[in-house]
Amino acid sequence: MSVETWAEPLLSWIGAAGVLAYILHIHRQRSRSILEAKVLFLLYSLAALFVVRGFYWLTDDVRLQVPAFVPATLLPLAITLFVEALLRRHVSFPLKIFVAAGTFTVFWLNILDPITREQLFTVYKVFMLGTIVWLGAILITRDRRSLSTMENRFITAVSAALACTFLLALTDLQIRPEWLHFRVGSIGALIFVYVCLRLMTPGGSRLAIAGEIAGLTAKSLVAALAFGLLIGPSPTDTFVATFFIATALVLLLTILERIRESRFRNHQASFFNWLAKARTASLDEFMDSLSQLPLAAEHVVLRQDQLTGYDLELLREAFDADRPVATLAMLRASLSRESPRTAAREQLVDMLEKHEMTHATLVSEAPPTVLLLNLPDFVGSYNPVLHVELLQKFGRMLRPA
Repeated sequence: MSVETWAEPLLSWIGAAGVLAYILHIHRQRSRSILEAKVLFLLYSLAALFVVRGFYWLTDDVRLQVPAFVPATLLPLAITLFVEALLRRHVSFPLKIFVAAGTFTVFWLNILDPITREQLFTVYKVFMLGTIVWLGAILITRDRRSLSTMENRFITAVSAALACTFLLALTDLQIRPEWLHFRVGSIGALIFVYVCLRLMTPGGSRLAIAGEIAGLTAKSLVAALAFGLLIGPSPTDTFVATFFIATALVLLLTILERIRESRFRNHQASFFNWLAKARTASLDEFMDSLSQLPLAAEHVVLRQDQLTGYDLELLREAFDADRPVATLAMLRASLSRESPRTAAREQLVDMLEKHEMTHATLVSEAPPTVLLLNLPDFVGSYNPVLHVELLQKFGRMLRPA
């Protein structure tokens, strides 16, 4: 049995396990943002691809040839929709046409089978590479001034993960060095999932995440070396396969541990411990206590004297009674539609962009007090917006100093 026979299906199924675990993690939460919905489409496509192609590679059953390629035909579309949600902007119309036409073409070429599989794979390779390069150029040349600092940091981190995923996925497109005789794209998917999970926890900077991934890779190398010493002299392909399988397993176990920690990490206790100790003699003291709350690590409190340039009546209209926390993404999306609250929302967007924040809530109407926060808008079982809503309700019960 060759190395490719057992290494490729195993790597594919390990990747599927990590992606499916993350899908279940996302579905545990009740609310879902646009970004979360788009990343789910991408994750479902990857999971289906890894599961079916693992069986195809293992059995070489021609009946699995067509179904194994169906999820792959959807990946360029899924990645494009994800990038749109990430940037909170539509991609250019020519790119939309290119992705839609390419997806339609490769999907039906796969189903109807009018050309050889080699010709189909060539068409798909050109389509996938063209889409990725085009999207990469959009991410690199994005207008950073139209995004907050938090959004730019977030997009940069996710873009780096996508770039790493793409480099490893090149092996699935038969673009790989001579010494690597099997495909390792599923490891790229595991890195993407790990980064998405890591961005939901404190200290999720680019350098910190890159250092953690390097540490995980070093652990995998040590495990592969130890295995090599145990089995004695063996072909180079076997050692390389052992290293990549060890890397995939280490990433999978780390992802599962992160998911378990996020489920059992007591965010509620942390928040309510702070609330129990917060100074509540007045609204001003309560707002000053936010500096001790991890949720509000980046926040701005705008009081009446700092709101002189804004129409306070319009400002009140910008907040819905049933949704007291406004997000920059939601406000920007609403501006594309005509609404009686358009002027009010434009004012709030200006405030958030000026202070480079992502979320806003009106803590007090008299005197007017606005709380601005930087919060990640990504998938996770913990929803910090619920705690911001509680801050708003609690703040409205307090009197000014």
